[in-house]
Amino acid sequence: MSEDLCQQVMIQTTKSVLFGQMSKDGVTSFLQYAKDNVALLASIWSSQHKIQIDPSMLMAQIPATRKAVFHRLGLNPDLTTQACCQKCFALYPLDPTKNPKCTERFFSQAQMFERWAKSENIKPTCDQELWRLGSKKKIKPVRKFTYVTLNSWLKHRLMNPQFESALDSSLAAANRDPTEEMEDVWHGRIWQEFPNSDDGAGIFTQHSGNIVFSLYLDWFNSEGTSSLGKHHSLGAITLVCLNLPPTQRYKAQNMFVFGIIPGPKEPSLEQINHLLKPLVEELKTFWNPGQFFKTTANFPKGRTIRVAIFPLIADLPALRKAAGMSGHQSNIFCSFCLLERKDMEEIDVSKFPLRVHEKHLEHAKKWLETENFTERENLVKEHGARWSVLNEFTYWQPIEHCAIELMHALILGNLKDHSL
Repeated sequence: MSEDLCQQVMIQTTKSVLFGQMSKDGVTSFLQYAKDNVALLASIWSSQHKIQIDPSMLMAQIPATRKAVFHRLGLNPDLTTQACCQKCFALYPLDPTKNPKCTERFFSQAQMFERWAKSENIKPTCDQELWRLGSKKKIKPVRKFTYVTLNSWLKHRLMNPQFESALDSSLAAANRDPTEEMEDVWHGRIWQEFPNSDDGAGIFTQHSGNIVFSLYLDWFNSEGTSSLGKHHSLGAITLVCLNLPPTQRYKAQNMFVFGIIPGPKEPSLEQINHLLKPLVEELKTFWNPGQFFKTTANFPKGRTIRVAIFPLIADLPALRKAAGMSGHQSNIFCSFCLLERKDMEEIDVSKFPLRVHEKHLEHAKKWLETENFTERENLVKEHGARWSVLNEFTYWQPIEHCAIELMHALILGNLKDHSL
């Protein structure tokens, strides 16, 4: 009886958190009230039946915090923490004996040094210290990167019947009249034609259990908004479930925050690849063959979930970093065409040489295989491409899957102002 009561209290608490958005303090108060009620009932029963009932053991079985409730029910997120190089953002397991220093390849801008290293058959590494001596003389990473696995997040969200049912809302777009105005990403060409497999067969978005997430990156100053004061830049890697209706997809409980990019400075250019790598590796298994969940709210016997990522949404600097393209102030400044900076005033669209996926990937791979800083920079200047870990997705189309940044371009009016 005591175990049943305790379990019911934890289940009620969990429902209040998941469906009622109960706060941490609210959960603590709720659990204390449950203990108080147990003590009150024990007192009433003792007086009515003339026996002494000690409720202390039963009260001790009721958790005191939300964290304890989720731990007892197995609902805590699957967090992974790795040591993060303070210089290049490379990630390492939390084992100081294996990697005392960063072993990531280092490319120097000093050509004399590069020529010397090549002549001596030396491959320089970052060599940054990864560990420090913390309090109580315990070895700790100098900097950490903690992230949540998509598997654990979906396992949690798929236990909500409303969420799981809402995932099929996008299936109605398959029967839409193509002559009607587009109102959402569901009505776009890429959504309507996205292949269900690497051989191009089928339509991915027409199958229940196939989920599309957009990938969003942005940085913010944790010290405030002033450009003159302190600056500590933190970033967020967030996935938005596009299968949900627009009224539901941007609610906090429906957005998957993969991880917070540590500061104080943003990763530069290709360094973002280190932080995206764990996410990409997991998403590759979600694409093929998919992940089987033993039970969900609407499928008690389990179901397979597949996931694809598109589009990439970010402001210009973040988008060029993540997509592996040259910056907006570089020679090849556009993510859709190869117009050079000297021709920026050109307004004849027919003279815009469009980027091609195959060529972009070819140049990106060549950049990755090149082991010289200056040669890499020359490739970027000539072709506007560097390697992105997103290219590891077999379905990834780096040109089409990078969205125009709406906040600055449209909502804040930059596109309108620059077109005058």
